[in-house]
Amino acid sequence: MPCPHMVAGGGGSVITISSVHGLLAAANSVAYETAKGALILLTKAMAVDFGPQNVRVNAICPGYISHDAQNREWQSEAYPTGLQQMNYPLRRWGEPRDIANGALYLASDEAQFVTGHALVIDGGMTVQLQDSHAHRVARYVEEARREGDTS
Repeated sequence: MPCPHMVAGGGGSVITISSVHGLLAAANSVAYETAKGALILLTKAMAVDFGPQNVRVNAICPGYISHDAQNREWQSEAYPTGLQQMNYPLRRWGEPRDIANGALYLASDEAQFVTGHALVIDGGMTVQLQDSHAHRVARYVEEARREGDTS
């Protein structure tokens, strides 16, 4: 249940953080995908239950958000330069401020008619057909190998 003070104060906004993994499945991640998918449905159920008290409930579904430990791994020699960003049509990773801006919108009066929504903030990753993406990555890797071949 939302905070009783929120209901007593005339309403408010609850924002949950799910993931694109709640919308699309990845191999060997059944527990994570199940939890993130359940969180989206929890958000929707709460929106139905608490909407009459003027409490809006929405979820944010981030894609990959850049952080120091992962950035070091992506910048290692294990990955060809630029490959790590190819799965996003915007060709960049998300940053914490991208998620913060989504949360600011959902919490604001500008979103006063938005509830039960799963806001995807993923640079377009989930809007593309993955087999096309796989072919693009394979071409990129092959080109990188040829450029690195000095024989």
